[in-house]
Amino acid sequence: MRQLCIVHNPSAGSASSEGTIREAFAGLDVELSFIEISDNLTVPDQTEVIVAAGGDGTVNAVAQWAFDHDRPMAVLPVGTLNHFAKDCGLPLELAEAARVAANAKPQPIDCATLNGRVFVNNSSLGVYPALVRGREKLSDRIGKWPAAVIAWFQVMRNLASRHLTIIVDDYTYDLRTPLVFVGNNDYHLEQTGISNRTILTAGELCIYMMRANTVRSFLRIGFRLFFGRPLKHKDFIETTGRSCTIHSSRLQASVGLDGEVGIFKTPLQYLIQPEKLAVCLPASAKH
Repeated sequence: MRQLCIVHNPSAGSASSEGTIREAFAGLDVELSFIEISDNLTVPDQTEVIVAAGGDGTVNAVAQWAFDHDRPMAVLPVGTLNHFAKDCGLPLELAEAARVAANAKPQPIDCATLNGRVFVNNSSLGVYPALVRGREKLSDRIGKWPAAVIAWFQVMRNLASRHLTIIVDDYTYDLRTPLVFVGNNDYHLEQTGISNRTILTAGELCIYMMRANTVRSFLRIGFRLFFGRPLKHKDFIETTGRSCTIHSSRLQASVGLDGEVGIFKTPLQYLIQPEKLAVCLPASAKH
């Protein structure tokens, strides 16, 4: 009998409620315990697999614990976008995902770290964190999507580039840019726009440094990403590496990490962590 600890947000909706999750595991040979999502997870000692029941923010918190404690994790994709679950090839139907968490053999995949903090999808510096902060200020009053639209226009009105020195492995880029995107493995933005990653075990970071320095050019990039069109090489500098260090004149930077925004001391030190995260995946999953 596999001992599972379910990390969930009971206020996130019925899909992540304890009752709904227990129903999904009915008939499976597991013993469940439940804890609520928090910055410092207190996981029972007997836990064999820690399970994220939520979106990418919950997945991030669970991945940090799994990475720190060298334990396997699983995912129940009951969030809004479920980017990580999709990229792993996990089933999006709750009962099927529960079956994977209960029975599948953990498989090693890559994760990445920023100043020691784990992320499984991507990190960004510049426009995106500003957009998230603006949205959060308004979402309680007018709703998430209207707040996102207003925050987008506010960011565009005050679009600004910053001077950064970016060292990828042994190569140095010195430039002004409104956005740096660092992915855990390659997102292939130059081929398909925002899309699922095709592999999570290549052992590399992908780094995109936007060249756009005007509202018009940035809106063009936003349009292409929104409609799933590939970016043009004139819009960005793209490279890969095992490490990326970003130097700024500021002592701290607001950085997006798997959809959440935090404050990090500079320089920002990104490292790929090859196959350091064990995840319960179906045999047919891409990784």
